[in-house]
Amino acid sequence: WRLLDGDLFSAYIHEQAERWDDMLEYMVAVLDRDADFCLANSHRREMMWSALRETAKPRGYRHMGQIYAKGISHYTEHSAEKHALLGAYVEQLAEETRQRITRATAIAQRCVDARTDPDERLYWYRNMARLERGRLDLCYGPVGLGEEGRAAILARIEQVHARAQAVAAGCSRAAHSYLMWRLSHASFLADERGDAVSAHCMLQETLREAAEAVGDLEAQEHADTAAVVRLLRDTMHMLEPDDEGTVTK
Repeated sequence: WRLLDGDLFSAYIHEQAERWDDMLEYMVAVLDRDADFCLANSHRREMMWSALRETAKPRGYRHMGQIYAKGISHYTEHSAEKHALLGAYVEQLAEETRQRITRATAIAQRCVDARTDPDERLYWYRNMARLERGRLDLCYGPVGLGEEGRAAILARIEQVHARAQAVAAGCSRAAHSYLMWRLSHASFLADERGDAVSAHCMLQETLREAAEAVGDLEAQEHADTAAVVRLLRDTMHMLEPDDEGTVTK
C-alpha cells in the first residue's frame, strides 16, 4: 500500500462502502497517473477488476425484466398502458447496463495494453470476455436481444478469446491465469455455444498440459494450480458424454 496515494485510498474506502461507481473513478485516476503502479500488484489489480465487475452488473434490471416478461406487477393494475411504461423502464435499465459494460470493457482493454506479461494480459482478456457475457443477460423488455443481437455478442466474445489465445502461447500451461482462462472458455462453449463436447475436450487437453508443466512451478503456485485443477476436473466430469455420446450437464 502506498498510503500517501489519495486516489487509491479513496478507492479502498468506497470499496468498503460498496460505492462501485465512485471506486471505479478513483481506480481509473490511479491507472491514468501510473498504470504500472495500478496493475503490477495483484491486490490493486483485483481492486480494479472488482470495480469493473460491480459497475457492469445490471441494477434492478433482472428483477424488473422478469416482472415485465410475466406481465405481472404488484405496482400496476395490469393495464396495457402501465405495462408499456414498465417495458420502457426495463429498456432504459438495459441501455444503462450496456453503456456501463462498454465502458468497463474499454478500461479492461487499457489494462491489457498497459501490461507486457502474458499472464497478466490473459487475466484481463478473460475478464473482458466475462464482461461481454453480461450483455447476454439483457434479454427482457419489448425488444430484447433477438437472434442477431445475441449472435453479435457471441462474435465479440469469440474475438476476445481469439486474442487471448495468441497471448496464451507465452504462458505456462500450469499457470493460474492460463487454467482459469481455459475454464472460462470451456464454460462459454458449453453454456453459450451449446457445444459441451468441445468444452469437455478442451478441459481434458488443459488437464494433460497442466500435468506436464506443473513441475516448473514454485510451492505457492503449486497450491494455486491444484485448486484450479480440481475445479477443472469437476467441470470436465459434469460435461462427460454418456455411452451414446450425449452430454448431460
